[in-house]
Amino acid sequence: MVLKIPTVPAAKPQQMLVIELPEGDIETLLGAREGFGTHYVLDPGRAEVVVGRVPEGAAGRNPLIVQQVLASGAEEGFFRMEDEKGEELGVSFRKSLYNNWIYTSVVSMKEMGAASRKIAMITGLVCLSIAGLVAVLAFFGSRRMYMPIRRLFDATRAMGGEGEAAAALDEFTYIEGRLRDLSLTGRELRDQLSKHAGQLKELYVLKLFTGQASEKDYHYQAEKYGFPRSWKHLTVLTLQIDSLRDTRYREEDQDLLLFAINNMVGELLPEPVRFSPIVLESSQVTLFASDREDAQELKNQVHAIAEEIRTKVYEYLGLKVSIGVSRPFERIGEAVEAYSESLYALRSRLSLGSDIVVHYGDTGTGGGLSAAGSHHLRLLEDQIVHALKMNPDRVPELFEEYMASVADKEIGFGEYAAVMIQLVAKVYGLVQEQGGTVENICGPRASMEVFLKLYTLEQLKSWFTNDLLGPVSSHLNRQADSQHTDIAGRMLRMIQEQYDEDLSLDSCAAALNFHPVYLSRVFKKETGVNFSEYLMEYRMKVAKQMLEESNIRISDIADKLRYTNTSAFIRVFRKVVGMTPGKYREQCSGK
Repeated sequence: MVLKIPTVPAAKPQQMLVIELPEGDIETLLGAREGFGTHYVLDPGRAEVVVGRVPEGAAGRNPLIVQQVLASGAEEGFFRMEDEKGEELGVSFRKSLYNNWIYTSVVSMKEMGAASRKIAMITGLVCLSIAGLVAVLAFFGSRRMYMPIRRLFDATRAMGGEGEAAAALDEFTYIEGRLRDLSLTGRELRDQLSKHAGQLKELYVLKLFTGQASEKDYHYQAEKYGFPRSWKHLTVLTLQIDSLRDTRYREEDQDLLLFAINNMVGELLPEPVRFSPIVLESSQVTLFASDREDAQELKNQVHAIAEEIRTKVYEYLGLKVSIGVSRPFERIGEAVEAYSESLYALRSRLSLGSDIVVHYGDTGTGGGLSAAGSHHLRLLEDQIVHALKMNPDRVPELFEEYMASVADKEIGFGEYAAVMIQLVAKVYGLVQEQGGTVENICGPRASMEVFLKLYTLEQLKSWFTNDLLGPVSSHLNRQADSQHTDIAGRMLRMIQEQYDEDLSLDSCAAALNFHPVYLSRVFKKETGVNFSEYLMEYRMKVAKQMLEESNIRISDIADKLRYTNTSAFIRVFRKVVGMTPGKYREQCSGK
C-alpha cells in the first residue's frame, strides 16, 4: 500500500512522504460499499484476508480466488466461479504493484441478476412512461400537423377528377398525383396560350381596323405582342380575290383561300415591318410599317411589296387578286380610315379591270351621269322588269345591254353601285308585288349587303345573273305556270257550264278580271288551241250528243247552241264532223 512519489525516478531523492492508514478506517471504507457484494483485501502468500470482513462460511473460497488470480497473471480483471455451495459468483480483482495484495470484490451473480432485473424493470417502466408521453405528444402534434394536409387533401378532391378512386390512395399519394396533374395542366395551358398568341395578336389588329382599340393602350399592347413600336409612316394593304370563275376552286373555297393568302403574306413580310396580317370579311388586310420619309420612296416600296404578294399568290395558288393601298399615315388611330381608303381603291376595278395594284391617291372621281344617260338606263331597267313578268327569255339580252351601257358611262367607279342600285330596287319591288320576299325566293346572297361588297363588273354580272335575276325569273315562271293552269281551268269550266249562252273571250275576261289578250295567250298556252276554236269544238260535241240521243230539230239545236241561223250551224258542223247534221243523225239511226 505504498506508492513512490514521484513515479519517475529522481537522480537524488531528497524527501519521503509516509502515510499511515489505520486498518479500521480501511475496513470502514470497504464496508461502506457492502450494500452490494463483499469487498476485502487478500494476501496471496497466506491466502488470508488482510483488511475487510468475509461473510460467515465463505472463507473457504479465498484460496480459490487467489489461485485463479495468480493463474490469470493479470494485474486486474473479472472472472466467474462457484463457491462450496455451488452458487455462481462474480469476482473483480486488482493486484497491488507494491506488495501484490489483491483487492477483491465478490458479487453473487444471482443477486446481480435480481438487481439487473430490478434495474431493467425500472428502466422499462421509465421507458414505457416516456413512450406513452411521447405517443400522447405525437398524437396531438401529428393531428395539429395533419390539419393543413387534410385541408389540402379536401381542397384537391373538391377540384374533381379522381372521384371514388381517391379513397383507395393515401393523402400524400393523392396530393402528389393531383399536383402532378396540375403541373401537366399548367404546361398544357402554357402550350395552348403560346399557340393562341397569334390569334390574340390578330384579334387586336382586327380591333384596330374596326375602331375598337384605344390608341393610348397601343404601346402596352405592342410590347406584349411584339408589334412595331416606331415608324415613319403606316400603310394599309387590302387584298381581294377577283374571281374564282375558270379556276380549280369553288365559291365555297374562298374563305380557305383567303387564310392561305394570309399565311403567305405573313411569310413574305418580316415581323419588324408589319403587324399581324388578318382576314376581314372577304379581304386579306395588312398594316405595313415603314421607315421611309420621302412620299415617293414610300409609295415605290409599298407598290413593290404589293406586286410581290400579287405575283406569289398567282404563282402558288393560280389566283388573280387585286390590292388596294391606302394613303400613308402616322397615327395608329387612323387605321380605320386607311382601311376604308384601301377598300375604296379596290372599287376602281369596275373601270380599270382586275389583277391590279391601285393606290388610293391615284383613283379619280370620274364624271357625272348625264340626263340622257340616266334616262336610257331607267328605260332599260323598266324593260328588264317588264321582261321578267311577261317574257323571261329576253331578260339576259336586255341585261347585257344594260351592263354595256353602264360600263360606257363616264362615271366614277364609286358611283357604280349608286347607279345600279335602282335596278336592284325595282327587282325587289317586283318580288314584293308577287307576295314574296327576296330572301325566300333568291336566298341570302341576293341581299343588298352582298351587293354593296362587289367590286368588279364580273362580280356584278355574276351576282345579277345567278343570285337575283335568275331566281326571280324562275320564281315568276313557276308562279305564272301555276296561275295559267288555274286560269285555263276556270275558262274550261265556264265553257262546259255556259256553252249555251253568249260566251266569248271578252265575257270571260270580265268575269275573271283579266285582259282578253292575256286570257287568250294563257288559254292557248295551256290547251294548244284558241278560245274560239275550243268553244266551237265543244258545242259540236254537244250537238252530236243531241243528234244521237234525241229527236230535237236541227234548227232548235242551232238556236240552243247560240248560232244566229241554221245554215251557219250546218256549215260549222260539216267542217268539224265532215258531214251535215241530218246525215249524221241518219247514220246514227241506221246503226
